[in-house]
Amino acid sequence: MFRALPALVLGLLLGCTPTGGAPPTASPTTASTPASTPTLDANCNSATLAITNRTTEVIGVTLDGGWAGSVDKESTRIIDASGIDQPPPLPWVAVLTDAQGNELGSLLVQAGTNQAVTVGGGDSFETVASMRPGCSSTPDPYAGLPSNACGGFHLKIVNNTSAMVTVALNGAWTTTVDGDASQVINQMFSQPHPPMLPWYVVIKDVDGRSVFEGIAGDTSADQKVTLTDGGAPIQTPYDLHEGC
Repeated sequence: MFRALPALVLGLLLGCTPTGGAPPTASPTTASTPASTPTLDANCNSATLAITNRTTEVIGVTLDGGWAGSVDKESTRIIDASGIDQPPPLPWVAVLTDAQGNELGSLLVQAGTNQAVTVGGGDSFETVASMRPGCSSTPDPYAGLPSNACGGFHLKIVNNTSAMVTVALNGAWTTTVDGDASQVINQMFSQPHPPMLPWYVVIKDVDGRSVFEGIAGDTSADQKVTLTDGGAPIQTPYDLHEGC
């Protein structure tokens, strides 16, 4: 069986390669091949979020604490990263709320992945993720690091600047950190109780200018954001040996 492989490969090559003295000519197949590459890249750089609302109330959705929309009762809405909704750049932290503004759940939407969430009555909140055609999953940069403990996920804010900063999670929950001080936000024990994970984190200075925006709580490794005067903020894994 294996002796037939060289002949098979030769036959394929002869079928795809011009022979004889005639100059090579462009075929429709040859011309369409380069055009397919940008389409694949665009596909893997995009995503959709399908929200199915099986409740009898309108539910709200926010992306990264800013963009806002709604889903009518007993209906489905699809938010396309490249669509007319003009959502923010990926990745998104999507937060769903009921008609009274209470959080129903949150999820992370990343490029190359389509997310579907179904909201039912009570505490029903089901999510399903699927890779977009031709895309592969991105390795977790924190894979192998120790998981969080003593209260779940921790986010430590180290403010090495000279002034106070304000930290907001999912566009709602806020806290302040004085200059030359630090604070650990704990998933289970911080008060008031932080929102559901993941968190879209926005840190602003005393003049209301954003100095950091990012996602935390999408990995089991605790995170730390360090702020310095005149320097870019740095996000790194947080070692609980620093204090839990």
